[in-house]
Amino acid sequence: MKLYYLKIFILIVLKVNLISLIRITLFKKSTTISLDQSRFLVRNFMDIYILIETIYIKVYDVDVPARSPLIIDVGASLGDFSVYCSKKYPSSTIHAIEPENSSFDLLNKNLKLNKCQNVVTHQLALSKLHQKLELSINQSNYGHTNSFSMASTQSIAATSLDNFFDTKNISHCHLLKSDCEGAEYDYLLHASPQTLAKISKIVMEYHLFNSDQANNFPKLVSHLQENSFMVCYRLSPVNSHIGYLKAFRQ
Repeated sequence: MKLYYLKIFILIVLKVNLISLIRITLFKKSTTISLDQSRFLVRNFMDIYILIETIYIKVYDVDVPARSPLIIDVGASLGDFSVYCSKKYPSSTIHAIEPENSSFDLLNKNLKLNKCQNVVTHQLALSKLHQKLELSINQSNYGHTNSFSMASTQSIAATSLDNFFDTKNISHCHLLKSDCEGAEYDYLLHASPQTLAKISKIVMEYHLFNSDQANNFPKLVSHLQENSFMVCYRLSPVNSHIGYLKAFRQ
């Protein structure tokens, strides 16, 4: 754990402008930072942490051999993974899904800032069916916004993965990335075999914040395996309630 945090700290010191760090940590002011030939507007220190993990630690990085891949970014947050993929795969089409108001606004600003014209944004949540969800907003870490905490401050429309594929006419998804604070069980466990058959690779952060999620995780692994995915996973080095899963079609 300590070594991982040390690595993150060193990367932040080396990669982030000192004035920007002071502005965001001491004065709590949004600022723009440059990382790996990209620019990002960030709200707080956790946005920087997320960017470092995505761009330099590469927690979601997998190879997509297709010349013009279709990528779905579930829980797009401030646009870290969408911008990264947009530049890595300039001929790709990316669907970035983010329900929370502040993050969705920031996502669009960062896509514009980086001139990412191959990304389509969708302000909605994925769930097992069409419904309205109440989101609990974590303003110190917008990435931890979820639909299972008691306090709710935003209502958002939700749809199923099946319906999203149907309405967007998606016949094949080369990569689905997911980081949606526990909602992965709701939408993936209820995805039909027909929809899952259209996905080549899945890379995701999974969550074990409560007993329901802990019980659902082995069900999710089995569900993916039953649908012809080879699954591997590991716990986060800094949080035993979070892990990373990769699923590849056999």
